Amino acid sequence: MHELFAALHANKYLWRIVPHDSLSGAFFFKHQTHVVFFRELPSGCLGILAVLHDTQDIPKRLAEITDEESP
Repeated sequence: MHELFAALHANKYLWRIVPHDSLSGAFFFKHQTHVVFFRELPSGCLGILAVLHDTQDIPKRLAEITDEESP
């Protein structure tokens, strides 16, 4: 996975915008049977939000992520 994260950091053309309003500014990339959700941090590094298996209920898990981010 570390090699994948490095490739994502180096190649923004791989990034896809997350079509979920409460995760604005987030991106995703599907790799084999997993989906990586991330944001670009002010430092330029990637902040990994979640790595989910494609058999999981992804909308439900994204909702859980946004609940965790709320103050």
